[in-house]
Amino acid sequence: MIPVRVIVAALLVAASAIPATARASEADVADAIAQFVNAETNSFAGLQGKQTNDDGTYVYYDSSVQIPGSSACAIYTYKKTGDKYGTCDFAADTEQEARTYYDALTKIIQKIEPGWEIDPIDPPPHGHLVALIAKDPQNTRGIYLYVDTSDPKNIRVTTTFGTPAALKS
Repeated sequence: MIPVRVIVAALLVAASAIPATARASEADVADAIAQFVNAETNSFAGLQGKQTNDDGTYVYYDSSVQIPGSSACAIYTYKKTGDKYGTCDFAADTEQEARTYYDALTKIIQKIEPGWEIDPIDPPPHGHLVALIAKDPQNTRGIYLYVDTSDPKNIRVTTTFGTPAALKS
């Protein structure tokens, strides 16, 4: 196990690239990501708040945890399969800024989950600048991280938490 001080020091460097609102508490970025990862084991029950929307395909809920620097976090259920996900978006003004956030979040994931496999998706799906799936060795918990450039006026980095099988579907 890596000493907490080493992890925190590494996170402070990586998280400094996250939006300004997170700079005062860089270690909180890692803590929030860890809370989402840990909540995957119980379908995000501990993070799920009040229902906010049901569009017929997905049911959305408030999240009790927000990743510092994110513009929005939520829990949602895909009605067809019952799969649950946690998600957070980070707004970016440019593709370069989004790539910087993506790289910082990738480093944080690697630091807090050093045993996880990180699989870049190459080529990334249409409308995504870059994408990866991170998954635990048991293939039960995962993160889909990507830069969405499908709308140049709404560039964002998205972290989606769920089972690797569900994230790939």
